[in-house]
Amino acid sequence: MPKIGENNQDSSDFAHRKTASRSAAKEQSSETQEVWLCLRFTHLALNSAGFSSNDEKVTAISYQQQIWQCTESAAQLAISPGMTVNHALMLCPNIRLQERELQEEAEKLQKLSYWAYRFTSLVSCYNDHTLLLEIGKSSKLFKGLEHLINLINNDLTSFGFSSNFGLADTPKAAYVLSFNQQHACYSAKKTLLNASIKHFDIDHQTIAKLHNCGFQTLADLSPIPERELGSRFGQDFLRYLNQLKGKLADPQIGTTPPETFQACADFSEPISNIGWIQQQL
Repeated sequence: MPKIGENNQDSSDFAHRKTASRSAAKEQSSETQEVWLCLRFTHLALNSAGFSSNDEKVTAISYQQQIWQCTESAAQLAISPGMTVNHALMLCPNIRLQERELQEEAEKLQKLSYWAYRFTSLVSCYNDHTLLLEIGKSSKLFKGLEHLINLINNDLTSFGFSSNFGLADTPKAAYVLSFNQQHACYSAKKTLLNASIKHFDIDHQTIAKLHNCGFQTLADLSPIPERELGSRFGQDFLRYLNQLKGKLADPQIGTTPPETFQACADFSEPISNIGWIQQQL
């Protein structure tokens, strides 16, 4: 029969290995944790047409005889999205108007998804003006989330595209948080509870119904049982809510850049210096 204390060393070694195993598992889990970055291009129509949101010249993109997007200088003259083109012309007869090009916007968003592929292998086009990037597995390669986001922001600035960022554990939460620009700190769960229901990516009728019931934020819905939420607002809403919170899987279809590409550059004058060509290449 072993004496008391005879296997203390073995027990100590076992406890050490067990602790080390837990630490390794925890470290591995943190390394593989999904972190989603939402890039919601707030002025995609303007930017795709070559205009900046802070352009000094009063500029607007029209769609179906209404203002779709406009510059800040236009907003200062009380021109806003949803306003009729005739009303905008009354406020500013010299406004620069351009018709919205849906195909051009789609092509720009696709090209941006190809560019984002350099930061992560999972880039998804969420809607007609948003990209979702899973960057949790790329953070170590790019020396942390903050540095990675700075690289992305610098590139977008140089491209001339305005976007709002959202950072969260799930794709849908990242989209919702892109409407809250206090996203520098990665505290998505606490911030998400204060997210406004009007920013949920669901149909407008359900949003109106939620507001009529007195719900304003995600926190307002927390005390309500899921069965009751499903019966009152539908199973689609309940599924969205669970995907938003991460209780239900929300797989995203990633974009795959083509193996080859074609691009062109126009020169206003005849080429006499090979350096000009090299610069374009």
